[in-house]
Amino acid sequence: MAEIHGKDGAVMSGGSAVASIDSWTLTVDIETADKTAYGDTDRKFLAGLRSASGSISGTYNSTNTVQLAVQNQFSSTGTVAATTVVLLTNNTTGAKAGWKGTAYFSNVSINSDISDKVGFSANVQFSGGVSRYST
Repeated sequence: MAEIHGKDGAVMSGGSAVASIDSWTLTVDIETADKTAYGDTDRKFLAGLRSASGSISGTYNSTNTVQLAVQNQFSSTGTVAATTVVLLTNNTTGAKAGWKGTAYFSNVSINSDISDKVGFSANVQFSGGVSRYST
C-alpha cells in the first residue's frame, strides 16, 4: 500500500462510527522470555503472547450514540461488554482498511478547558488480538 494521509481515518464500535474522533493509536506488543545462558555473548529471547490495545481521542459529541454507550459502561448502573472495534486508516467509499478485533473499553475521559473544545478520549483492550481489515 502506498503512503496515505490520516484525514480518511475513522473508528467504528459495534458497527457504528464513533463521531468526532480525530486521532487513534494501535499498539501491539509481544511478550518475550529471556533464554540467555552462561557463555552467550548476546541476549537470546523466545517470543510469547501478543497483546493489542488502542486509544482514541477527539471532540466530545453529546448526540453520538456510540460515545454515549461507551460513557454509560462506566456509570454505576452501566454494563461492561465486549464489542467489535475497527480502527480505520482509510474510510473512503468502497475502500476501507485498518485493524479489527473484539475489545473492551478500559477507560473513558471527558475534558473541558476554558480555551479549547470539550474533549473525548478512551482506551480499548483487545481480547484475542487484532487482524488486518479491508473491504
